[in-house]
Amino acid sequence: MSDREELELARRDMIAVLDEKLANSPEWRALRAIDRALASVMWMEEKTPAIPAARAPKAAVKPRGPRADSYVELGLKAMTEFSRPMPTDKMIEYIGRFRSLDGEPKKIKVNVQSAFSKDERFQNIVWEGGRAWWFADKPIPMGNSAGTLLEAPANTH
Repeated sequence: MSDREELELARRDMIAVLDEKLANSPEWRALRAIDRALASVMWMEEKTPAIPAARAPKAAVKPRGPRADSYVELGLKAMTEFSRPMPTDKMIEYIGRFRSLDGEPKKIKVNVQSAFSKDERFQNIVWEGGRAWWFADKPIPMGNSAGTLLEAPANTH
């Protein structure tokens, strides 16, 4: 087997494994689209087709239970269900109803906040005297904070 064939085989195997783990990740889908575009360009330049990425045979994949919804997917469901911005702690309560939250509460909170911060569909807003998550592409509902993104605390002097 040539070095190129060995490299293509390793690439195909790695993509199959990561497709299983990251299929719903927007970053992974974007990387896969870039990979396909590069393979297409390389094929046109070389006039030889690249080895397509294929899924690993089912026998090689460890059986798992159903995939749990991500923090982001559950956060979007929560905001849709309640039709209002939600603080991180309330999001964690909601998420905990649908999937296991293993680990320290502080670490879980950091992970949830990180996931929401990285996703373009969320914005963190001032809401009812604190911070809350809301859809980035929807108007902020009226609430105690008058629906502003960045609001200075009222001067009480």
